[in-house]
Amino acid sequence: MQFTSKVKIMGVAFFAGNIEGKDLDSGTVFVEEQLDESTDRAKGFRSVEYKAPNSSLVKAVMHNAFPMMAEITVESKVTKGASSLVVTGIKPLQIAPTQKAAA
Repeated sequence: MQFTSKVKIMGVAFFAGNIEGKDLDSGTVFVEEQLDESTDRAKGFRSVEYKAPNSSLVKAVMHNAFPMMAEITVESKVTKGASSLVVTGIKPLQIAPTQKAAA
């Protein structure tokens, strides 16, 4: 299953290299999501980590200012023992507005 969503991306990170003889190529997208306030034990937002299939997806948007609004394409990956959401596309829209701290 695949879907798109407009989100605020807080930042991105990647690694492409070799560790102990093993080639690694990964990316991570940090998306702002609202906490579940229905229990009255949480309020506000946090960054949620989503994996990217490789570093090239992340490298393609690293020149942008963060946080930024973007349309992301997310694919649900399901195996016998687990399921996960993977960001497979990022379309930058604009720099996200930031909130100034209350004085």
